[in-house]
Amino acid sequence: MLLLLSLLAVLNSVAAIALIRQRIFAEQPASAAYGPTPGTSLDVGVPVESLSAGADKVLFGFISPQCGHCRIMLAEFVRFSARIRVVLVSAADPQEARAHLAAHDVDLPLVTGTDVFDANDVPGPPYAVVTDGRGIVLAQGGANRPEHLEELLSRADALRPPAT
Repeated sequence: MLLLLSLLAVLNSVAAIALIRQRIFAEQPASAAYGPTPGTSLDVGVPVESLSAGADKVLFGFISPQCGHCRIMLAEFVRFSARIRVVLVSAADPQEARAHLAAHDVDLPLVTGTDVFDANDVPGPPYAVVTDGRGIVLAQGGANRPEHLEELLSRADALRPPAT
């Protein structure tokens, strides 16, 4: 009986630690060890200048139609588009991605490409990258909560290189 109680106590402790770790990682953006390095050019298959529409900063939201967090974050990307140019990026089939956006009443520019995640070392969606208008990465990280987008914009403003 004592052995069984001890085993249950150990299992309970392991489960508690796992839940704590899950909560900590869910509240923080993905590690900066992934994604495009600040100061390098973002590669989305087309020149970023053609997507920036003259904006001095662009927020690229890497999404997938199959991603639950992405569905939640679509509304946040739309909300942020009032403050910054937002372009969505997906590795999905272009028709599938456009249908997904239409189903959620999202009318933001979309870039698709089968290798767009790999080309930028993006670990998975939702992910966001802030660039200057020329496509130079200012900040990047996981974006599964609105606070993560706010943090990325703050980092981009703080790390923005001087105008040349």
